[in-house]
Amino acid sequence: LFAKFTTTESVAGESFGSTGSYIHVGSSTGAFAASQNSMLSTAAYIKAMEATYPTRGANILTYRILAATNEANFDWNEYGIKNTTASSTGTGTLMQRALDALGTKPSTQAWQFTASITVST
Repeated sequence: LFAKFTTTESVAGESFGSTGSYIHVGSSTGAFAASQNSMLSTAAYIKAMEATYPTRGANILTYRILAATNEANFDWNEYGIKNTTASSTGTGTLMQRALDALGTKPSTQAWQFTASITVST
């Protein structure tokens, strides 16, 4: 199934390619569960990939966004890659939700955020 989502075999709207993948960032510190399909934060920030992303090299998928000074100014504690802009749990597929206290993004800074996923074979 994972291979389907990362290749051209997927149905429109299912892929995690340059036009179908978004990084979601939230402030929740709630515990991870494999059943989660969205950020736990009610005020998640969602952004499409920068031009030329995602990239694929060997067995590493790399996703990247740039949050401008007026975007996502809160504590970054959770992030994930999803194939939709919808923050609801029933829409799209969340490839990954990770917990990491990345800091509080102030309105005076733009943050470039890169997420890399290693796929084992």
